[in-house]
Amino acid sequence: MRRALPDAEPEEWTRAAADEPPGVRLVSAQRPAADLLPARLRAFSAGHVDHAPERAQAAVLERIVSGREAGPLLRCSRLAVDAAGGDVVGVALVTDPPVLGAEGGPWIADVYRDPAPRWSGLGSVLLYSVLTAAVADHHTAIGLAVTDGNPARRLYERLGFRVVREVRPRQPA
Repeated sequence: MRRALPDAEPEEWTRAAADEPPGVRLVSAQRPAADLLPARLRAFSAGHVDHAPERAQAAVLERIVSGREAGPLLRCSRLAVDAAGGDVVGVALVTDPPVLGAEGGPWIADVYRDPAPRWSGLGSVLLYSVLTAAVADHHTAIGLAVTDGNPARRLYERLGFRVVREVRPRQPA
């Protein structure tokens, strides 16, 4: 999916990005992968279309944070932390992949939030914050991939992301 970015930040994005759920602070993504893993494990728990064993999730997260998976993290990456304890409860990691076909540009390599009801609405706040920061950094578009069946796709579409390509996994021979 891909979303074109305007030249200037729309006012409604500013309001939406500032609409943090109570008890949350949005901060830069300068934390080790181990700090981001507990929220990822809760977000992609058993039954979620993107569930994987803990070891696999930790390895993917480490590759993204280190820049080995999809290029270096960009400044527009954001974390949502619980203001009371400092635990990470939401993540939006934006990278600059070296190869992304003809589109190029920043890529949301990982985005998730703790599924606890108290963090409801945090995904859109995180993404509005990322979009706002990407516009400020003069990016013209931003992309992401979503697994078929992931309910977050509705949020991405509501935020203006559009399908540009569908990739189906290969069937075993």
